[in-house]
Amino acid sequence: MVTPWVVLSLGISQLVCWGVTTYLIGVFGPHIEADLGWSGSAVYGGFSAALVVMGLVSPWAGRLIDRFGGRLVMGAGSCLSAVACAGIAVATNLVGYYLAWCLLGVGMRLVLYDAAFATLARIGGTQARQAMSQITLLGGLASTVFWPIGHFLAEHLGWRLAVLAYGGFAL
Repeated sequence: MVTPWVVLSLGISQLVCWGVTTYLIGVFGPHIEADLGWSGSAVYGGFSAALVVMGLVSPWAGRLIDRFGGRLVMGAGSCLSAVACAGIAVATNLVGYYLAWCLLGVGMRLVLYDAAFATLARIGGTQARQAMSQITLLGGLASTVFWPIGHFLAEHLGWRLAVLAYGGFAL
């Protein structure tokens, strides 16, 4: 049964997870470029690598949710996302930077809409449709919430500590 608590919990989870993963590069990309002197293509290529990894691990992620349920898988994805944010924050070369983004791609696949909706479908079957719409609305607020937070943190802490804080939010 899909309760209001489940909808609220997954909705807040989506808001935070989209904010700290997908919108991370939009907020911090210019800071990373300026600090490390890398080209925009190199910096934003990390996010592209994450998207490729997301696609590649999708079948595996679906099997994990089928076998263990969404709670465990999404929790693991949040932990992976936090570790990946830490990796991005401490990266000093492109290899480490790209490896962290690839790990973030795995984390993203385990926490974003696909995982949440598969979890809801397991819990509520066809009655989960309305809950999915509500969760989508909350997830859609991620940029509205996390872009200003990210800019504030980067301005006051620097991009590295701000990305570490994003990792903390993922947890």
